[in-house]
Amino acid sequence: MPYIKNVSEATERIVVGLGVGIARRPKATMRSKVMRIKDRLNLNEQSGVVYRIPCQNHFSNYTGQTGRMLGSRIHEHNLAVRRADGLSQVAAHIYETGHEFNFAAMKIIAHARCKTSRELIEAWASDENSVNRFIDLAPAYKALCSHVRAGATTV
Repeated sequence: MPYIKNVSEATERIVVGLGVGIARRPKATMRSKVMRIKDRLNLNEQSGVVYRIPCQNHFSNYTGQTGRMLGSRIHEHNLAVRRADGLSQVAAHIYETGHEFNFAAMKIIAHARCKTSRELIEAWASDENSVNRFIDLAPAYKALCSHVRAGATTV
């Protein structure tokens, strides 16, 4: 049981009468402070993410999701731009406005294993500045989303 000042002592007083002993351990150990079992993955190696790419010339952004490695999806966006693919929202924005997306400033908004979860987060994170196709949220989610955004801007 991790040691918590005053709580651990009170817990021990209660359970001593029941014949139960408590073994305390420190919350943080040298091992937990010094060692990291795995290295962190860089952005392009992460999968199951919702991401945002800002436009360099405007307040616009593209919010997307992928279950694959993010680097693969970004590569597909770059190929779509080179091919002038009309089905790609990123390519369409670039060719309609002459703007460029700043792929180096891309950020991961959230991680989710389930595609439905990623799509919901993508719809939630898309705003009036997003160049995404229209993603319809249920009215309850729309009301909650606008309430949260209004609260976040007033703080």
